[in-house]
Amino acid sequence: MEKVEMYDHTKTERERQEEEIATIKERNITVKLSDADCERLMSKCGEHGLSAGELIAYFVGDLVDGTYSNGSDERDLANRWFERCWFAMYPENTLLSHLLDWGYKPEDYLDAIDNIEKAKKDKKYIEEHPEEADGEEPDWIDDDIAYWEGELKYMTRDWKPAKESDMDKEIGLIKQWVKEREELLKEEKEDRERKVEGQEHQDKADKEEQPDDNIYVHRNGRKR
Repeated sequence: MEKVEMYDHTKTERERQEEEIATIKERNITVKLSDADCERLMSKCGEHGLSAGELIAYFVGDLVDGTYSNGSDERDLANRWFERCWFAMYPENTLLSHLLDWGYKPEDYLDAIDNIEKAKKDKKYIEEHPEEADGEEPDWIDDDIAYWEGELKYMTRDWKPAKESDMDKEIGLIKQWVKEREELLKEEKEDRERKVEGQEHQDKADKEEQPDDNIYVHRNGRKR
């Protein structure tokens, strides 16, 4: 099962930062604040010549040791603030936190569940329509189910929740996290897809413009 790799260790720190800088753009994040807190936030920002987005971006950079940072002291203080907050001091040992802590992609966990459900539906259909089944197909489906169930067990083998888990709730948290992450990175993904599509069109156009060596050109310039 694929694990999350935060950095490409074959690249220098400078190369990694340049790649990250190229992806910087406006992101849409919803924050729930009172009217009074909005006034206080804008006052603090205005007093120091910042927009609310810039202030949040600077803080996030220090908190996650990001693409840009204000310095090692600022990073240390941001992390000390985080670690002293209730959500860091008393974190719930959810399946989502386990997967992230151990370097697994939560999307892979959901994919394994989907694959099992699809395989079970296929198995049920074959049982109801045996005349449409290949002789060995039921065995293949059973093997697929066993494989994906093994992947789920592997990813959760060291997960020790403090109390009996409600798996529907745990899976719901994973789905919510995956959705939020996808929405945050949606524009970046769409940009990459547009660039790839544009490059493919350009490559095709370049190829069409290349002369065909098999075409004979007469003195009058006409091809045949």
